[in-house]
Amino acid sequence: MRCLYKALYYCGLRRGEARGLQWKNVDLDNRRIYIKHQVQNNVETNNDNDWYICACKTSTSHRTVPIPEDLYEELSEFKKQLKKYKTYRDTWFVFGDKNPIGTHKMNNWKNAYCKKAGIKQIRLHDFRHSCVSALINAKSPVPTISALVGHSTPTETLDTYSHMFEESLEGVTDYFDKIYEENKQKNHQNNGD
Repeated sequence: MRCLYKALYYCGLRRGEARGLQWKNVDLDNRRIYIKHQVQNNVETNNDNDWYICACKTSTSHRTVPIPEDLYEELSEFKKQLKKYKTYRDTWFVFGDKNPIGTHKMNNWKNAYCKKAGIKQIRLHDFRHSCVSALINAKSPVPTISALVGHSTPTETLDTYSHMFEESLEGVTDYFDKIYEENKQKNHQNNGD
């Protein structure tokens, strides 16, 4: 489950994308995940055993996502353990087996871990929001963030997270202040002060 939550956070995956991820779409050699489809429950039954594979939310949701080191180590070890099973196939779901993990199981484990750690409950989708928030705070370019999480356009990212960009305005003058100080020091030196 730790591997699942790291994938949601580090890769900005939607819940259905994580559920639909199969080992054949995880390239550990090149540290890439290929998001090709998602898994959804039948809305009439909302039963974890009544699922289907379908297209991603939008055409831009089909994407290639880099795997950070922490997640790479987890996935590598996880796959190594799974390959010990004679029935293992690359068509197995990364989070599941021949069947994808159920949304109820994903939520139940998350809730239990939050309770055990004594931290606030969050929704599964909030891992995705946390990913984007972290990237905004790291001053990643909006088109890069948009491509990572599969937004249809960078404008969608800006519209969805506009409040985060307003908060990040605090540091935008740092660059100009640094240039100003450097020029001020040069002028002091040139004037013999």
